[in-house]
Amino acid sequence: MKMRVLTMIVAAAAVMATPVAAQTVPGAGGIPREGTMRPGGDRDITRETANNRALEDDRAVRRPRGGRARPAEVQQAARAAVQQAGVQCDVTAASNPGETPDGPVYEVACADAPGWLLVASPAKGFNCLVLASGADEGSSRCELPGNADPVPAMRGYVRTLALDCAQISQAAWMGRIGAELDRYEVRCAAGQGYWLEVDTTGHPRSAMTCAEVATAGRRCRFDPPAA
Repeated sequence: MKMRVLTMIVAAAAVMATPVAAQTVPGAGGIPREGTMRPGGDRDITRETANNRALEDDRAVRRPRGGRARPAEVQQAARAAVQQAGVQCDVTAASNPGETPDGPVYEVACADAPGWLLVASPAKGFNCLVLASGADEGSSRCELPGNADPVPAMRGYVRTLALDCAQISQAAWMGRIGAELDRYEVRCAAGQGYWLEVDTTGHPRSAMTCAEVATAGRRCRFDPPAA
């Protein structure tokens, strides 16, 4: 379970860097995507190549490292991976849960923000709160304790957006809007709530009060039940 998400990340990274004819369906055992196979005698060869690549990636992720880096080295390398991936994170903790054929995978916890799983090549970050939601089928959760609770992860967004919310009592990732924005909901100890829109690299963009959400015909998840 711990390493399934790393295999998924390897597959996602491989799809980004692989020609269309060799792309496979993530989490489907190397099955080629519909419409990417050319008709003719090379079908079985291409399928076998894709399956072998998936097996090699899985073995590489699970293969133990020859020598374990010191925590300070891991944190330094993880900070560099954060910069390369272009995600927002003031790193407070880091781990190296595995490797891909192209380099290490890091997990980072961030001050007052969601944590990330980072793959080195091509550089890409995977939001821990999105992974925890199960939105990416077959993924597991981030492991660092600092990435388990969405409430402290929203503090930085609330502060940046200058919201009237001195203490957050509840928080959740609500979903993705198109390809560029994540929506979160926060409920404040004083009773008010907000929807936050944050880009997929962790930069907060806008907020709506739950009263505004209701006016638009929607309902906040943490609103108390109607009387």
